[in-house]
Amino acid sequence: MDTSAPISRADSLANRAILERLVTNANAGLEVEVLAECEALLALDDDHPAALYGMALMALRHRAMLPAFQALSRAHERDPAEAVYAEVLAVLYATAGNLADAAYFSKLSTSLGFDAEVQVLLPPSLPTFPRSLQIIKEAPYLQRGDSLLAVRYHADAIGQYELHLAFFPGHREAMRKLARCLLKTEQTAGAVAYLTALRNDGEATAEDLSLLGQAYAALGESVAAETCHREAAALASDDNAAEIACARLTDLVFDPDRTESALVELSRAWGASLGGAGGNESERPGVSSLDGRRVRVGYLASATADARDLEVLATVASASDPQRFEIYLYGYRSIDEASNALLRGCHDEWRDISDCDAATLAATIEGDGIDILVDIGGHAAPTHLGALALRPARYQVSWLGNPVTLGLSQVDVELASATDTTVHGVRRWPLPYGIYCYDYLGQPPSRPSRTGAVTFGADVTLAQLHPDVIACWAQLLERVPGSTLALRDRTFIDGGLTDRLLELFGAHGISKRIDVIRADAAGFYREVDVVLAPFVAANPHDVVAALTAGVPVVALAGPGRHRRQASTLLHHAGLDELVAADVAEYLELAVGLAESAEARAHTSAAIAAGLASSPVFDSSQFAVAFDTALLEIAGQKA
Repeated sequence: MDTSAPISRADSLANRAILERLVTNANAGLEVEVLAECEALLALDDDHPAALYGMALMALRHRAMLPAFQALSRAHERDPAEAVYAEVLAVLYATAGNLADAAYFSKLSTSLGFDAEVQVLLPPSLPTFPRSLQIIKEAPYLQRGDSLLAVRYHADAIGQYELHLAFFPGHREAMRKLARCLLKTEQTAGAVAYLTALRNDGEATAEDLSLLGQAYAALGESVAAETCHREAAALASDDNAAEIACARLTDLVFDPDRTESALVELSRAWGASLGGAGGNESERPGVSSLDGRRVRVGYLASATADARDLEVLATVASASDPQRFEIYLYGYRSIDEASNALLRGCHDEWRDISDCDAATLAATIEGDGIDILVDIGGHAAPTHLGALALRPARYQVSWLGNPVTLGLSQVDVELASATDTTVHGVRRWPLPYGIYCYDYLGQPPSRPSRTGAVTFGADVTLAQLHPDVIACWAQLLERVPGSTLALRDRTFIDGGLTDRLLELFGAHGISKRIDVIRADAAGFYREVDVVLAPFVAANPHDVVAALTAGVPVVALAGPGRHRRQASTLLHHAGLDELVAADVAEYLELAVGLAESAEARAHTSAAIAAGLASSPVFDSSQFAVAFDTALLEIAGQKA
């Protein structure tokens, strides 16, 4: 039987008895019975209209509007002669603010004989069609999505944009915003689908192409990413040129073929394009003339390359000497927002700069009389960089979110680690304990001795799975019989990327030894014995998450600051034994840990000692060094 073709009028009438029974049980709260009957019907006919209506009833009871709408649309397509389906669709379209389709389905239901007898089959939770017209709003789901996006609740905004697009297919504004949210939540394949549709329609803007470039970069497709970024730059206007250029620079860090010197030159070229008034420094009062007041330090924190950078900022700012420093935070929206919870209580003044352009931000900073301005956003915060180019503060410093260089001549120094490479023309100010600090109290959890096969673990994105690291991991699995490699699920499963993983690892014949584990970071690290850091853009926050779980992390030193962030963190944690100079040594370290429970126990003890003694995990020690650096940069005595 063709279960996709519309059913006959006779079958439609016969289904009325089923509809009445399902509605009666639903209204009585007998959800289990309703679901059981619907599942039985759908097992025989994938598009049984009455069963789909029953599923829609259950979805509406739980305010799951999208699956309800989708089920009702399928029911109507299968049984276009049933008035109740058309009537409910009319109400749903009105609820979504789509008056044209609401009127169409309302007229259709009337022509199909919708009357008082049929009305008893309507879900009691829905308003009547006349009532829905009285309370109709313009694009309510789009508006809710915009409100959620404004406070960076990207995951929640996705549902609203998807719901809006169900009622307004092809709405370009919603597609763009949905794609941005999907990127933020690492649902990259979905973002590519929406953005590619815009590109194929010839409707892609510079912003769309930039987002598509970011999506391709996240998938590890660097050539396609660079093509999109170049196309975006060609279409960019004065309003979005900075954001588009910064997105490209951010993505290039993941390109394995880009050296540090090449990235520096690209950043400088863009930084030079910003220009900036600069001001007459001879007329600006130096920090040396404080007249007994505290040094006023401003932190630009409205956007970050990684949300966990805010934790580092809060840790250091909270421990800074309040007798020497007055702290201003320039953040996103109100300090009362949930996303700013970590920053409460670690500042003297808060400035909401979410609606500021670069010039307004610079004027605000200058008006506050900031002595030392510190950026933690890097190229993830183009508005910050535009303000820095106008030099609103006497001294300007780059701290977090800067794996290479900002490329701005108006930035006086870029805080770095002593292990960072030297680059001509970039003034890197080495901090004795590196640039990251975490408030860690206690000891890593005790890890029971694990017997049997060893599990290697990697918390990576596709952008970090380049041929060289996959080849290295394949050799590692070959040398350690019975071992497996666990990847933390970064939406690989739900995002439809498992085929891509199979392709990457299958080329080396190890796809059957790869597991994808759905878990948060803590849960993931409980399942692995040795963590493998990627060769490109290894995130220090991920290294810390593994260490605080008591798991050793093997990292490659790598050329250039952008390739050394993981090894630098391990160095300052007192764990140089986990840093390899080259790929051969990386393999030997990982094999040694895998083959020896004693070696793993020794490393676990070293991790515990590092967590207990390293200033990386002691904010009071770290803050003294950080405060000293700021004072010295400004020509003050520590």
